[in-house]
Amino acid sequence: MAKSVVPKSENIEVLLTIASIGLREIDAKIGKNFDPAIPGQKLTGIYRIVGGRVDTVDYKGENNEPAPIRGYRYISQFQFRYVVGDNVEANFDDDSVFAADVTITLVIEYHAPVAIKYDNAFLESWGRTNMMLHAWPYWREALQSILGRMNLPGTILPLMQFSNQQPAKNTAGSPKI
Repeated sequence: MAKSVVPKSENIEVLLTIASIGLREIDAKIGKNFDPAIPGQKLTGIYRIVGGRVDTVDYKGENNEPAPIRGYRYISQFQFRYVVGDNVEANFDDDSVFAADVTITLVIEYHAPVAIKYDNAFLESWGRTNMMLHAWPYWREALQSILGRMNLPGTILPLMQFSNQQPAKNTAGSPKI
């Protein structure tokens, strides 16, 4: 098995390398009192990031020996709802005006050298910033596709933007190699 050689340098900060992004689960439903076949209905879209978690994955290599990489698997949920009318005050707790509801769960996996252990503060910060930037286009595309398959009008979610966010920094040992 070939060994990966990473040059040592005080100027290189090792962060997480994206390995994969994929759909884990989709829950899509039309409200009981809504018929998408009736044209001209006014709908207002609302969306939110429901939440998520990150799991550390320790891979095994040949002969069940530890692999030279460690995985960090983010599982994040996003929700979109069409409400009837122009009710911009609608929320996700009020089912009385809900026309359609779509919840999408994405899995975003990253790799890092096993020698580096990231702390929870770093992983949470990464999940609020970098991971969201990576996941957001997949969420937007999946939502657009699902709405079309439900005979609902499409919507365009805004681009992901941050305000006053600090970049993720690891405090559990040196992230430099």
